[in-house]
Parts: sequence; structure tokens; C-alpha cells
Amino acid sequence: ERKARESRLPVGFAVSDRVKAWASEKGHDKLDKHLEHFAGYAKAKGATYTDWDEAFMNAIRNNWAKLPLAPTTSAWAGAK
Repeated sequence: ERKARESRLPVGFAVSDRVKAWASEKGHDKLDKHLEHFAGYAKAKGATYTDWDEAFMNAIRNNWAKLPLAPTTSAWAGAK
């Protein structure tokens, strides 16, 4: 079995349907801001990955862009 090859950020990398569906399911938003930060990081560091969508989802999940987190329904339930 051949090992997948890592590559640099693909030209025109954008938020894919796969990432949009995952983000919607997990409650993540501000994908354009996450993408801007992620692409800047990848270019500046010369990052290489075998699966760019998965790497982008990790960046969103771990909030590399340090964006304010949206309040959750349960956190706001007690506030009146």
C-alpha cells in the first residue's frame, strides 16, 4: 500500500462541501475567518498535509484563529 503524499496548500483552497457539512453538524461558524487564518498559517509555515480538509477541520476544532466562541444554548438557558 502506498503512503499518501503530503503537499503544500493547494492553489485556490476553499471551504469544501465536506467541511461545510461537518461544521454545520458540529456547530462551527465563521468559516471564512477560519479559512483566512488557516491559509495564512499554512503559507507562512510552508505546512504540508496529506488531507487538507481534515487539517482545516482540526484548525477550526482547535480554534487556531482564536475567534470568540458562540454561546451555547445551555450556557444561555439560565440567563434571563
